[in-house]
Amino acid sequence: MQLIKEHQWMVNNPKELEKHRGKWIAVLNEGVVLEGNSYLEVFSKIKEKYPKQTPLITYILNRDEEQMIASILSEK
Repeated sequence: MQLIKEHQWMVNNPKELEKHRGKWIAVLNEGVVLEGNSYLEVFSKIKEKYPKQTPLITYILNRDEEQMIASILSEK
């Protein structure tokens, strides 16, 4: 399955993902191909630019969001 390659790229490239904190991204093959402020924005752009491919679209938490989630999880 194709998305396994995209997920593995994300696991292996955390420094690259740092550049996209607080944004929605599309990962295709072995890299970020699009970035946007909403899922819909990225989805629309990806369908125009790569109509026959299926990217991994995900949100990269900003630092405040990451800390908030970590704090909530540590309380449990």
